[in-house]
Amino acid sequence: MDQQVMPRVGIGVPTYNRPAGLRHTLACLSAQTYPNIDILVSDNASPDPAVAEVVAEMAARDPRIRYVRQPTSLGATGNFRFLLDACRDEFFMWAADDDEWAPGFVEACMSALLSAPGAVSAMTGVETLYRGNGRRVPVTMPALSPDHSRGQNFCAFLQCMAPGVIYGVHRREAVQFFLEGEMFDYYDCYFALRLITQGRGVVLVPERLYTAGVEGTEYVVKTQHGSWGSGLRYLPFYTAARSILAQTGFGLLQRVRIEISLALLTARLFAGQERAALMRSLRPSRT
Repeated sequence: MDQQVMPRVGIGVPTYNRPAGLRHTLACLSAQTYPNIDILVSDNASPDPAVAEVVAEMAARDPRIRYVRQPTSLGATGNFRFLLDACRDEFFMWAADDDEWAPGFVEACMSALLSAPGAVSAMTGVETLYRGNGRRVPVTMPALSPDHSRGQNFCAFLQCMAPGVIYGVHRREAVQFFLEGEMFDYYDCYFALRLITQGRGVVLVPERLYTAGVEGTEYVVKTQHGSWGSGLRYLPFYTAARSILAQTGFGLLQRVRIEISLALLTARLFAGQERAALMRSLRPSRT
């Protein structure tokens, strides 16, 4: 594609007190083969001055990098929202300061989006990197396609939820809903469902070009109300997903199938949490 006609992609990087991770993130973004990008770093009032120093160093090498320091913390959600609200480009993506992208990530997503008129989002294959032991684990992605019906894609996502879709490349207008409303557990999955039911939905590129970084040796979910790995609240996600159904206009039979799938998913998530809590309680104390 001629660089002069390439749509620009705004990339929002929320960061807080993690200069080494931020340096790696900015290096990955600067190395993207899709050149027409604008990179905005929002520093959420980091106490470590090394954060600003890293950005200044990287911006000296790549003028596409810009920096904003928040005078007081916006909270994680507020920082993500700030970056989306600040973007004026047609396409947008978030880039966390602990993740990695192959050089072809943005190019692959943009090629997929522009090749599927009506699609609102694109994501590549994903793997998780556990930095505590260096283990890389491929993530199974749902069978989404712009050639499938919205109902088919909705069911496919419920059968294989992939929260990493939130870190794809999106048409900015399609994700404006993120700027409003309350956050809740599994909001990233709700986010994906909202995209699936817009236009022709989400395009998935099979190559694994995105790596989600985890600092420890296992993934532990942080709930929206602040605790780690327990106390997840499923009713808000269940209610929000049902509200999407009410607005989408699925046929009666398809809606019944989705309602059943959603109820079974919620029950399975709850049962999994209870089982995990039981296993933790049975572990011998290390004190």
